[in-house]
Amino acid sequence: MTLEAVQQKIRDRFGARVTVEPPFRGDTVAAVEPEGVAELLGFLRDVAGCEFTLLIDVCGVARLPAA
Repeated sequence: MTLEAVQQKIRDRFGARVTVEPPFRGDTVAAVEPEGVAELLGFLRDVAGCEFTLLIDVCGVARLPAA
């Protein structure tokens, strides 16, 4: 399955809860709120056609109140 097809599966399943960026250098980026991370990762691991077996990178941003 192509990255574009996986991205479409993510869009179909999660809608606006996940933001998917266009593939860049063979990688894809999906942004999700913290409470949706486990559900998204489980989806990518378990859904036929996705079946991801390796997580390379997780990045987070803390949005602290302005001082």
